Amino acid sequence: MNKFITILIIICVIAIGVSMWLPRALADRFGPTLADGTPGFARGHISSAGPGMPSGGSFRNVAPGPGGLVRGTPFTPEGPAPVRTEKTPEEKEKDRKLMEESEKHRRKWEEESRKRIEEANIKSGMEIPEKYFTLPSYPDSKGRTAYIRRLASTGRLPHAGGTVRLGTYPQKTETPEPIEWEIVERFSDDTVMVISKYVLECVPFHDGDGMPANWTECSLRRWLNSEFFNTAFSGDDKQRILTADVRDVPATSRSAEFLKDKVFLLCDDEVMAIYPDIVERRRCVATRHARDAGVITDKKTGYGCWFISGTRVSLGEGVDPKGWTGPMDQSQFGLRYAGVRPAMWIKLK
Repeated sequence: MNKFITILIIICVIAIGVSMWLPRALADRFGPTLADGTPGFARGHISSAGPGMPSGGSFRNVAPGPGGLVRGTPFTPEGPAPVRTEKTPEEKEKDRKLMEESEKHRRKWEEESRKRIEEANIKSGMEIPEKYFTLPSYPDSKGRTAYIRRLASTGRLPHAGGTVRLGTYPQKTETPEPIEWEIVERFSDDTVMVISKYVLECVPFHDGDGMPANWTECSLRRWLNSEFFNTAFSGDDKQRILTADVRDVPATSRSAEFLKDKVFLLCDDEVMAIYPDIVERRRCVATRHARDAGVITDKKTGYGCWFISGTRVSLGEGVDPKGWTGPMDQSQFGLRYAGVRPAMWIKLK
């Protein structure tokens, strides 16, 4: 009995030893081997291809994905397969074209927005020159509108430059001499606005009692369009002088309509538009005739004060010998002894 038990124990020991040795022997003989020489089965990898698994000894460094699905980077005995990060030339070119197209649309949108704003500003600004700039009466409505649009868009009357002679008036002596006019604006090739190059005369702004309510009632306006107009110009000269649409100053409900004048004074809007930020250009020498008549002048330079018709809210302003604009002295001294620089719209031919 004891001998039988001993044999049975030996058989069990041999069976246990074989069961432990046989799988390793089979792996060494038939299983995949990794780069370091370790049998593939010893690392827990599966040699046969299964669903979603590469064959031929390839393995996956797996990680669970959404829904429990297994996702991973391809794995080889040499290590993980390289991941491409740099774009191909074709992809780069595609990206470049997309960026150019996007920039093109952005610039187009900005330009259209700028034009819309500019057009709106011009339309709203057209009221200014229509109300406060002196324009020739005769042009057709289309030409007049185009001209006003240009004034509104630039905000100034461009100083055209050049001079022209028209009419005669006492200057160096009491003998009449040709009057020289500065061309300060062009409506067209042969239609220009002019202002006398020199202060020609000393005439009170208003010779009545006190100040008039507006330019319409001012005695200086009457003098310009009667005595000066008839004295300075011959019949042929008068044919070249255009009737101008002059807005009254200060602007009131009574002055909604244009005043129809041949000769006028610049208003402050026109002075600032013709001579923007250039006080030196506003200075004007008074003729000897005007100085003898009493025009206030700078004795060193010969520059004299000269009237402007006024502003939108006040009457009786002027430009001093230094070129600054502002209210004249409201005493009879200031309103009586400034000079006159007539302005007109004329035909050159």
